[in-house]
Amino acid sequence: MKTLAIVLLSVVLAACESGKTPRPQAGRFIAVTAKSNTKEVLTDFCDVIGDPDAKRIFKLPEMDGNAIPSEGQPLWVNVWATWCKPCIEEMPVLVQWQNRLREKGTSFVLQFISVDESLEITNAFLKKRPQIPASLHLKDPEALPSWIQQLGLDHAAGLPIHIFVDAQGAIRCVRAAAITAGDYATVAQLLKR
Repeated sequence: MKTLAIVLLSVVLAACESGKTPRPQAGRFIAVTAKSNTKEVLTDFCDVIGDPDAKRIFKLPEMDGNAIPSEGQPLWVNVWATWCKPCIEEMPVLVQWQNRLREKGTSFVLQFISVDESLEITNAFLKKRPQIPASLHLKDPEALPSWIQQLGLDHAAGLPIHIFVDAQGAIRCVRAAAITAGDYATVAQLLKR
């Protein structure tokens, strides 16, 4: 045990000496590297980066509700649940950013998808919180692990999950973590046509 602690301490110290802060990686991985000048930014933000040469087309599993049409424009999907505190905390920020980006001329669709146990739970939660946007609901929540594996994440990835899809329907980025204020420029870049 003492040897493990020494090894971990030397890894952290080596990272500090190099001027880089170590980023937690448990359960997170980069499936494909980007081929652009934004590679470093996307690598720090995305858990999965879409390969422009091998366009992986985004597909929704079966949902309760109707998705917002997004043909011909980028799509930002937010996968959330009522029991997920970071999911709920970030929702007002996502809506503010949607409005801010639209004011700057960025056209995209922001689609929320609840993975709660039932549609009734999601609807009851949303009814009490009119400031939270309407949401689709994953018809079979047990389908979540296989769906997120298809996106390139580990089947046990935590919520929230953010999926950025280009105007042609190809996945650009998948992130299994909350969005923070410092992520605005990266999100704006991902939503450009």
